[in-house]
Amino acid sequence: MKRYRHLTLEEREILWSKREQGWSYRIIGQLLDRSHTTLSREYKRNAPYYQQYVPCRAQKKYEKRCIKQRRNAPLKCPFVLLYVRKYLKEGWSPEIISGRLSVDHPEYSIHFETIYRYIYKRENRRMHLEKHLTLKHKRRRQKNGRSVRGHNQIKNRVSIEERPSEVDQRTTVGHWETDLMEGPRSGSGVVIQGNVERRSRFLKLRQMPNKTALENTVNMYKSLHNLPVSTITSDNGRENAYHEVVSDQMGVEYYFCHPYSSWEKGSIENSFKRVRRYIPKGMDISEFTQEQIQEIEDRINNKPMKCLKYLKPVEFLRKEGYMI
Repeated sequence: MKRYRHLTLEEREILWSKREQGWSYRIIGQLLDRSHTTLSREYKRNAPYYQQYVPCRAQKKYEKRCIKQRRNAPLKCPFVLLYVRKYLKEGWSPEIISGRLSVDHPEYSIHFETIYRYIYKRENRRMHLEKHLTLKHKRRRQKNGRSVRGHNQIKNRVSIEERPSEVDQRTTVGHWETDLMEGPRSGSGVVIQGNVERRSRFLKLRQMPNKTALENTVNMYKSLHNLPVSTITSDNGRENAYHEVVSDQMGVEYYFCHPYSSWEKGSIENSFKRVRRYIPKGMDISEFTQEQIQEIEDRINNKPMKCLKYLKPVEFLRKEGYMI
């Protein structure tokens, strides 16, 4: 398929000359290797109401239209615009789109702030592009923390302060964080257990009928028994009371965050933010099947991430030599 080319001044002069001689658009089109409809539109656009067609004047009008179009074109060019819109609808953040664009198409680039400005631009509000963002804010907001209330003491817990420094540095694969994502308190009590690997951000999700320690332990083993696991970090919830069983069965070290310090397991907290895109707060988790939750897991694990230099978590683990 040929790419569209604008008429040149020379072609406009030939068009004018042959039309003055009485040639039809079809014959002139064959001479110039152009569609006769292109020539017809060109003539009517620049010679309205039976005015005389002047090639140099038509060329100047064309150049002015080009300048105006470049000034108003959003996101640099139509290709980048379509790329951004496509992956916004896929749930990718502006930072990921910006980084992945240079991976997929090195000849193009765009800054993520440009994408945010496009989303929140006043004349674009009718498109409601913000609904494709993680938090769906109608206006841009500053990042704020949240408080955590209450904790449960667990016997023989090992503090995160004793965790090896290599876990904090994310230099090796095999260090996991775990937590539960709950539905409304008035709901069925069904929860989702999430386990995320700190270096690759690879996420495992399992639906649980309740958040008892037994269910939590059994499902953690099912999720992680065939994956590289060296350490696990959790909060102080009662569902983690059987941490010693997990340590013995899987041969791993188990660590607990400080009370009121959910940021110490920030990887799983951020992972749940991505899950909330598909399971919003207030929705009963029992409305989803394990197969649907598996689809969400696969979608998240196959999404490029800035912290992985725009590789996908699955790609990253495979690059490290693990068969996922």
